Amino acid sequence: MSKILFGWELGGGHGHVRTLLPIARELAARGHTPVFAVRNVPDVWPVLRREGFAVLAAPFWHRRNARVRGAFHARSFEDLLSFHGWGEPDELEALLRAWDALIDLVHPAGVVLDHAPALCLAAMGRVPSVQVGTGFSVPPAHLPEFPVMDPNAEPVMAARDLVASIQEVQRRRHQAVPDAVPGIFRAATRCLTILPELDPYAGNRTEKPMGPADAPPAPLAPPRAPRWFAYMTAEQESAEKMLLEFAGTGIPGEAYVRGAGPALRERMLDAGIDIHDQPAPMHEVLPRASVVVHNGGIGLTTAALGAGRPQILVPQHLEQRLTAGLLVKMGVALSVTDRESPGSLLRRLVKGTLYMMEAQDRAESVRKRGPWEAGRRIVEAISGEFPDLT
Repeated sequence: MSKILFGWELGGGHGHVRTLLPIARELAARGHTPVFAVRNVPDVWPVLRREGFAVLAAPFWHRRNARVRGAFHARSFEDLLSFHGWGEPDELEALLRAWDALIDLVHPAGVVLDHAPALCLAAMGRVPSVQVGTGFSVPPAHLPEFPVMDPNAEPVMAARDLVASIQEVQRRRHQAVPDAVPGIFRAATRCLTILPELDPYAGNRTEKPMGPADAPPAPLAPPRAPRWFAYMTAEQESAEKMLLEFAGTGIPGEAYVRGAGPALRERMLDAGIDIHDQPAPMHEVLPRASVVVHNGGIGLTTAALGAGRPQILVPQHLEQRLTAGLLVKMGVALSVTDRESPGSLLRRLVKGTLYMMEAQDRAESVRKRGPWEAGRRIVEAISGEFPDLT
């Protein structure tokens, strides 16, 4: 049977790997051999350790971009590429050559990628590829430029300079030269693993979203007593202060803080917060949580939406801000801002019934549009696109 390379390059957390895993499991069940190349091996190892798949470190941009002064705020997907070295031909060539070598090493029948634009470009013309992911990580490829998503942000560099860098590197590699930045994705078969209402590019799509790769949970009745669950990261400076403020409301809660050391976990326990040492299984947490607090990753967003749970969003970057905005417009979430304290937001969601009612209605809508079988449809697409899959 055949090897299939699964790649993840940009973004954090476990969401991208969790999107790829159901696809890899199905292909493994059919006798194929998935090989994962991931951005951060230690971070996602708790998710991958029991799967039995080979796991390699993916090439990605490590350095701070000298073009960006202060905090980075992406204006569009082009800025995300520029920030990660795509505007410097020598740097981009190094990334693509590393992916070239990894493809040569694995010798896959095809590539399945989530938020891995350099792998997508490296595979173009060399090996069939299927691009999966949420709306943000699979931007429209048919446009001359990616849509502007934050008009208040300054571009990292001009689009013409970015495409010139990409074209120069492709000429060095003796590979096809795209006429525009979105052209880097045009050779890949595209599979949108997202609920339509969570797609930030909904107005610019030619493809129809398939829905989540992993089916969202069925709607759950509200718990008998108020309780919150938070999924945060220790890298976020405000995480501890926010969790302690939640604890100070007197409303019981539990949390998983990715990257938390023993001292931080001990302080949370002393404050009366139940702390998980490993990512908490959603089928255990959601039934007892009346509010879900997180940064806005699509995986947890979808799970909470399917279960009918109001959410508090603490977005850290453009994709999460876009997701938070969509949820707030639906009436199922509140987003943390400087205008209201996190504790006040929690009290509002717990005491009021409107947000829970809206969340329950949305969950029923998600259920009625199911069953969501994106994983099966993606495997079918892979089987059709990879001619050497034997």
